[in-house]
Amino acid sequence: MRKSFLLTVWSIGLFTGCSQTDEWSVDDSVMDNRQIQLSVGVDNLQTRAGYDGNNLDAFQLIIDHPSSEIFSYNLLMQKTGDVWNSADNESLFWDPNESAMPVCAFAPAQSGASLTGSLAINVPVDQSTEAKLKSADFLLTKKMVNFLEIGGKLDITLKHKLCKLLIHVVDGGAEVKDLKVVGAILQGTCDLTLEAPVVTPAATAGTASVTPLKNNADNTYECILLPQDAGKLVVAFTIGDAFYEWKFKQAQLAEGTCYELTINVATSETQLKAFN
Repeated sequence: MRKSFLLTVWSIGLFTGCSQTDEWSVDDSVMDNRQIQLSVGVDNLQTRAGYDGNNLDAFQLIIDHPSSEIFSYNLLMQKTGDVWNSADNESLFWDPNESAMPVCAFAPAQSGASLTGSLAINVPVDQSTEAKLKSADFLLTKKMVNFLEIGGKLDITLKHKLCKLLIHVVDGGAEVKDLKVVGAILQGTCDLTLEAPVVTPAATAGTASVTPLKNNADNTYECILLPQDAGKLVVAFTIGDAFYEWKFKQAQLAEGTCYELTINVATSETQLKAFN
């Protein structure tokens, strides 16, 4: 038995900084006064899993001084308690002689990245646990920073660059099985040369079926997707011997947005909300 329904989805809808200086000779006490102090957080995307301010424990930090390697950094930052330090315990200092420079931070960290290239973004098909769902998330911020103006106190607020889909199936108590989001593009790129980098689907990427995280308490499902044209996405599942699929009409899934889809099996009604 096969039932098909159409669902119209309306489209709803980074900072960088650095510090440096060439051949700047000062004593240790002066350098200590010019040590960069980090304040790190994650913007709020209302979902249960993925990155948030509590579970972010590492990110890549790039500070790109225009003329000095001394004050340029490309480091893995890790959290110990409430304190952020580089993985190799290198201290970060800012250059009082340079006005503004780009600073970029992103998670999960990728070594070898630079502001002259792009990042490869790969979303896993299996997102059935909180750990796997977190691994699908991608955060980034990029901005110009004048360290002299901020006194070396660098505020980094990482933003969700992908989107999330929450699915609630109203099934009258029947058991939903094998729910998947079919037709999703999971490979993308993020161009770090842009002033405001965005994630776009890779030109050669195929499609796949995503297995979401299930929350048994309220029978909801959650997955992370690339921003993409949702026209080919389908939510598919079975109840008993009946197969159901809900098709999205042409629409654009936007970054940093959570889409909440409610499917009523008994009435064939659907409701979609978007928030960020």
